[in-house]
Amino acid sequence: MLYQPSSKNQLASINQIGMKSFVFHVDDLLPNFNGVLIDEVALALKKVKVEIENDRENKHKFMAVASKLVALLRNQHARNEKFICQFSLEFIGIEIWSEAQTQTIKFCQRYKDVVVYGSSVTVDVDDNYELIAINSVIVTSIRLNSNFKMRLEKLKQIVKSRSHNFIDNDFKPVLYYYFDSHINIWRLVYYVENKVKDTVLKLEEISQMVDYIFDARTGELLVELPRTKTTK
Repeated sequence: MLYQPSSKNQLASINQIGMKSFVFHVDDLLPNFNGVLIDEVALALKKVKVEIENDRENKHKFMAVASKLVALLRNQHARNEKFICQFSLEFIGIEIWSEAQTQTIKFCQRYKDVVVYGSSVTVDVDDNYELIAINSVIVTSIRLNSNFKMRLEKLKQIVKSRSHNFIDNDFKPVLYYYFDSHINIWRLVYYVENKVKDTVLKLEEISQMVDYIFDARTGELLVELPRTKTTK
């Protein structure tokens, strides 16, 4: 679900909405760059390699790596402007590239404990967890209060009025900060996965199945995301 840019045009668009990109590769020499912070990330990765061999849980393995990445990104973006956004990184998972003998460790950004939709921090390592590259797209300022949001029961009624065969006891909306490109503002939103009962649906019903993004304060439907049927 989290968006990761794949082209320079997408990165340019991201910069226009207040998200900043940062790219580092071990073969690159960057002027005025604090190599100490990179070294700290690399050291944290080497410690993770040891922890993996001891078979600990993934989420806790990468807390130190996330902390070092946060320090690095704050330092890097502060060179360009006042970096006022207090944030953390959350470990998502690891993608293994067997042929290249590398791995990509994935994080997303949280601001005030809410995930930023579209954020992405990836760390490429070799099989010995030697650092290869860091790629990030993060937000540097969001002025929204996450405390003001509608009651979930009210949101549930809105979803039930739209969804076919809605599963009432599996309603688990997720909060995000989301950039509304139609009016160029950040919003606090609920992402609602449209799970339906395990029944046989007509072809036209399947084609119309969507997930939803609602404004968390007003309940306004912002986006319908086409999806494939999932059952529970």
